Amino acid sequence: MLIKLRRIKDLVTVEKEALELATALGNPDLLFDARALEIRALHLQGKTREGLLQLDYLQREPLHAEQQAEANYLRYRMMPEDENARQTAVALFQALYTEKPQYLFKLRLEKLGKGGGM
Repeated sequence: MLIKLRRIKDLVTVEKEALELATALGNPDLLFDARALEIRALHLQGKTREGLLQLDYLQREPLHAEQQAEANYLRYRMMPEDENARQTAVALFQALYTEKPQYLFKLRLEKLGKGGGM
């Protein structure tokens, strides 16, 4: 919600707290989500290069299919010219949606079909 409202200052505060909590708990899924939020916050602050570097580090780690799909989706939203990231995200989200039809997967597929930009 903070992203949609463009409340970047509040987003940065929430992102830092989420990252601290995820690290303290040692939950890998929560840590992935917190790091993805951090990357979004960097991008929205105009620090896209730094966000992409963080995303590169994140994608070097072992990720399950949903995390791979989300990471590629995020890369495409930050760099709409990255057709490889878009195609990878589409393929992964389609497979995930076929296996488990969640609204988030459908929403991601719709956004991937319309073009990027956060």
